[in-house]
Order: sequence, then C-alpha cells, then structure tokens
Amino acid sequence: MSTARTPIKNVAEDKSANGEKNTDPASSNPEKDPKTKVYTPSCSTSRQKVEELSRSSEASETTSEDESPTSEPTTPEFNLKGASGEQLLACMSAIRQRLQEMSFCPMPYPTFNGTGDAAAWLRSYKKAANFNKISTDDKLDRVGASLEGDASAWYHRTGWHATSWEEFEVEFKRRFIDEKAIRNRARKQLATMTKDPDMKYVHHLSHVLECCYEIDPEMSHENIIEKCLKTLSHEDIRSFAAAQP
Repeated sequence: MSTARTPIKNVAEDKSANGEKNTDPASSNPEKDPKTKVYTPSCSTSRQKVEELSRSSEASETTSEDESPTSEPTTPEFNLKGASGEQLLACMSAIRQRLQEMSFCPMPYPTFNGTGDAAAWLRSYKKAANFNKISTDDKLDRVGASLEGDASAWYHRTGWHATSWEEFEVEFKRRFIDEKAIRNRARKQLATMTKDPDMKYVHHLSHVLECCYEIDPEMSHENIIEKCLKTLSHEDIRSFAAAQP
C-alpha cells in the first residue's frame, strides 16, 4: 500500500503569502541566499553618474569664482579694424605726447671762455634757455655759470651788475662781439651761399636766416625771402614750389 508524499512548502513563501515578515536570515541576506538577485549597476550607468557629478562640480566652482569679490575683471580687447581714422589719430597723438613727456631731457647750456665765436655762444645759450622753458630772470641768474676764463672774470667785474637780460646782452656784445665785423662776415657768406644738393631745404633756410639775423636782427620777411631766393637755383625753386600743397 503506497503512501502519497506531501510536498514540503517553503516557509518563506508561506509567510510572504500571509503578509508576515520573513525572519529567516538565509532568505533575507542576499549574500547567503544564492537564489536572491542583487541589482548591480552597469558600467555605462556608473560612467554617466560620474560625468554628471563632475559637470555639476565644475559648474559650482565657476559660479563661486564669478561671485568672488577678488576675481580680476577681464580687459576688453581693442579692435583696430573697428576704430575710425579720427580715433586712431587721436590715440597716436596722445601716445606721442606721453612719450615726449617721458623722454624729455633738458638741453645742456654751452660755455664761453672769452675767445671764439661769442655771437654763436649767445645764440646757443638763448636757444637752450628757451628749450628748457626757463624765465628771463632765471636766464640772467644762471648765465654766470656758463662763463669761464676771461669771460668769467668780466662777468664778476661788470656783467653781474645787469638788472635785466636785455642789459646783460648789450654789455656782453659791447665787450666780446664786434658787431660791425660780424655783419660784414654775414654779408660775404650770404653773397656766395648756394644750396648743397644733399642738404635739406629746412637746414639751408636755417643758415640763411642766421646770416640775415647777424646782418640785421630786425630784417623784414620780404628781404629775408629775397635773399633766400638768391641762394637757390632754378631747379631748386621749381622743386620747392612743387612740394608745397
């Protein structure tokens, strides 16, 4: 006589069906229960999460840097193509002025020892004083420092008594400059003067003006122009006229 076997039910399944908690440690621990499936994220999913976290971290760092009060402002670039001609000229003029102010160097004062060309020294001294922008009183006060030898001895005897630059200049010329001889020499130079082909017009005109001043400091512009034209050839006159706007 055969006896029917009753199937053994899984206790965990019965408890789950009845709504009871499973207290079996074997069934609740996935490591000990080989039948329990454990969710493991794929490599692509993990990589996605890492990239999202990285982007989020970079965005937060950028935001904090922008909001930081110590962050340096960016300097806008100057686009030359977008600037007008007037803007470029104004910019160049400002730069040139700054460079001149930075590179300004006083012109040294010449010295005179009582011999040589006293008239040339006097012109050079006044030129340096004008370039250095000193007043007429300062020009008179410091002139003694530019005199040496016999000229210095004369200054300490006579020159220092002058109360103005004009008075000093008259006394200096009376002592060291033979104005009659200077005028005669200037007339001879001007009568034989011609422009050197390699000399610039501005330099040639400077020599002409110097001679005219020595002949007569009050010479009119008409006389100066007339004497200047006599030193130029016909080709020089045509070339000079063609260069004018």
